[in-house]
Amino acid sequence: MDQNDDYPQDPVIVREPPSLPDPLLDHCETIYSDVRDREGEIRASTQNGVLVSTGLRQPYSRAGKFVVSETSSSSHSQDESAYLICEELKGAIFGTIYHGIVLRRSPIDGVWQRTTEECAIKKMKWESIKSIRDTNCQEDPKQEIAVMQYLEKYFVRINGRHVPPATTMLQTGIIMSLDFFYDSEYLYIITPFCSGGDMFESLQFQKHFTEDQSRYLLINILNGLEHLQRAGLCHLDISLENIMIHEGRTVFIDMGMSLKIPFVHNEEGDANIPRNLDHRDERAQRCLIDSETPYGKLYCKAPENNNEEPFDGNAVDMWPVGVCLFTMLTGHHPWRTARETDWHFRHFSGGYLVALLTNEPTINLSGDAMDILQRMLFADPNDRLSLQQVRNHPWMNGPTTNPTNT
Repeated sequence: MDQNDDYPQDPVIVREPPSLPDPLLDHCETIYSDVRDREGEIRASTQNGVLVSTGLRQPYSRAGKFVVSETSSSSHSQDESAYLICEELKGAIFGTIYHGIVLRRSPIDGVWQRTTEECAIKKMKWESIKSIRDTNCQEDPKQEIAVMQYLEKYFVRINGRHVPPATTMLQTGIIMSLDFFYDSEYLYIITPFCSGGDMFESLQFQKHFTEDQSRYLLINILNGLEHLQRAGLCHLDISLENIMIHEGRTVFIDMGMSLKIPFVHNEEGDANIPRNLDHRDERAQRCLIDSETPYGKLYCKAPENNNEEPFDGNAVDMWPVGVCLFTMLTGHHPWRTARETDWHFRHFSGGYLVALLTNEPTINLSGDAMDILQRMLFADPNDRLSLQQVRNHPWMNGPTTNPTNT
């Protein structure tokens, strides 16, 4: 059996993940008029309004009135931006997600005008963030913003210039930010809008994807995961609900559990200033992550994470990708939780997946499809295929079909 060719080798070093710096937020105010489209003036909903930056920038801890040091300070942003809040899309842990429209100020009369650019606005109450923050909730808006700001700096260094967030999102398969706003009551995370919904919704509509469709989606998912690995990050909450579809491509969202992967050479400031390198080249320097928090959704958590063991940031993200592929191909989750007490987990992850699926009359998968599932879902991360080994698997050489075009 092939072993994971990317897993850190002895001597394995265990370290806590490096902390990311306190992210910066732009203060905003809400207005309800002075917005127009080509047909004339429009008025925003009195319930939602238009978010307009005021130019004041504060660290997250000070903006949310958390305990801060005396050195915290404010600054002024050079950017001027505004967003029209439209219809509600769905609920979130700390608030609500809305569909929005990006606005631009008219150079003629200074009135805010609609553009054709859409966005998603996650609106969260500071009160909710503070109350859940003390209950060991896995989701952390501060970490989500810090990770997204880190990624923005990393991709600027890689590209040598700033690339529009919507373009970077499609190139990398990772959600990017437009703005992070705050006022006295709310925190707002504003991102490009993903028009195709999430993969969980798509799967419910289609029951399950064909092998050709699943292969197309997996290729896209691996692209996003590769960019996270290059940046030295692990997502830790990969699931069909956290993979959006936009213009026929997949996009990872919800970075609130993501961590910076520790390396042997980590020094103070490494997490603050992303270096222009590919962290995949440093496998021998990669450390296991020391964390007692079992990150992720119940059915997607890797067993080493579920058991509160030190884990490898790359291997622990490959596990839920295998779970997602199983769900795409069959239409249901492989198990309820990755624990030995779960019969399906114990047998599937122990090497009996092919035999069990072969004898299941409602499932009709090719031998290569069942083989790649087995190799992605071994309980021991040393036996689990790495990202590149998945790409090299024979099943990946088959035809692809974009399910969003059907």
